[in-house]
Amino acid sequence: MDQRNEQGFTLLELLISGVVVCILAAIAFPIASKTMDRSKVTNVASSLRQFETAFYVFHADHGEWPDDSHRTIPDGMEELISQDIWDRETALGGFYNYEGPDNYPYVGI
Repeated sequence: MDQRNEQGFTLLELLISGVVVCILAAIAFPIASKTMDRSKVTNVASSLRQFETAFYVFHADHGEWPDDSHRTIPDGMEELISQDIWDRETALGGFYNYEGPDNYPYVGI
């Protein structure tokens, strides 16, 4: 009897391991992608809720909505909203834009 003490993996074992890793990656990638997309939407929705609060605070303090503003914070709202938010591109692409003061303000991308 010839007893060889071989170490390492055979080519078949390496191929099977590679296939298993590829299958697991194919299953995990769509799940991770959906989670990342949901987190982007959640980030933008959170910012919009902060803007809503800031506009209502401004309205309560001044009795009117701020003037229309494009890519800059409306005058008088500097202490309520950070300029950085307006300067950076949103997680979904584009920049925030304030339209108003019609009957109600709205912020869009």
